[in-house]
Amino acid sequence: MSGKTLLWIDDDYSSRKTKLESVSEALGLNLVCVEKSNADQNWFDSINRCVMNNRLGSKDVSVIVIDYYLASQDPNSRVFDKGASLCSVFRLLFPDVPILGVSNASKEIIHDDEKKEYAYFVELTRLPSSFSDDSENTLKTIQSIVDGYASIRRCKTQKKKDALLLALCKVPRLSHDSFERVIPLAFKSEFTNGIANDIFAWFKGTVLFFQGVLIDSGTAAAMIGAKENYFIDTIQEQLPKHCFYDGIFADINGKWFWRNELMAALRKMVKDDGSIETSHYIEKFTNDKTKWAKCPTCKNYYTELASYAERNVNDPLNKRVPSHRRCVVVSEILPPLFFEPIYILDEGSK
Repeated sequence: MSGKTLLWIDDDYSSRKTKLESVSEALGLNLVCVEKSNADQNWFDSINRCVMNNRLGSKDVSVIVIDYYLASQDPNSRVFDKGASLCSVFRLLFPDVPILGVSNASKEIIHDDEKKEYAYFVELTRLPSSFSDDSENTLKTIQSIVDGYASIRRCKTQKKKDALLLALCKVPRLSHDSFERVIPLAFKSEFTNGIANDIFAWFKGTVLFFQGVLIDSGTAAAMIGAKENYFIDTIQEQLPKHCFYDGIFADINGKWFWRNELMAALRKMVKDDGSIETSHYIEKFTNDKTKWAKCPTCKNYYTELASYAERNVNDPLNKRVPSHRRCVVVSEILPPLFFEPIYILDEGSK
């Protein structure tokens, strides 16, 4: 089959057909579904039959989506009735293609070791059918993952030694040295065969998780003493394009900025000759103190960084807030070298 394909493995395709077709259409991909057959002894037979019948090669598939709970062919056996158990097969058949997991069950009840088999995991009930309904940016994230993996695959033969990720990430001038410094040695080669999953895991777990060469809008706003919504609605609109990160996987965790380019642009906007503290930039943007950030611990203005209110940083309800450096403690989660710690409000400093 020519063209880009979304390969979906599901034991209840008929009841989900309409949604799956809508999702594949939104992503601009052809939908091919692996279904059970009474003639198949196991899911491996189902996969092989689908691949052969549709003449799918490694260049045809853009993304693979696997339902977490798959009905076993043998009612007396639980072998290979979990989608995670099939991931290794697909990684061999379609190297450097992202594998996403979906389930009607909440992802919170699925073991972390099983979720790690997938590049990304989505609750089926929260997967929208179109971008117009994508209020949580789930489809946008999937599109970013698909496009990012495709970019890595296309770079295989370019042989840009030691510059592969610099090119894929579209690193601007001021951040060149800083970003090159944090690239793992394993990614500094002229070939990327078989390491797309490792590159994505590094982005998701390090580059777009810890603040460092890149920072998100929450940190950017807190650094200059602004409320995040004011930064997004007013200041962000005035920034030059090179401040925004628009390389691979740019949309998996919200909007991110190149720290060096952003700070240079902000200094120019407030006409800082070196005499203005960064935390006081907000004074130059507006006199309206309702737009100024206030530290929830000491209740004072001129914040410097963003921190979590609680220690459980994985709790989606635990939002980051603007804070002062003196009003936070460092999380037990150790940051990689050259990345900032995760900060938590120090309630004891009140």
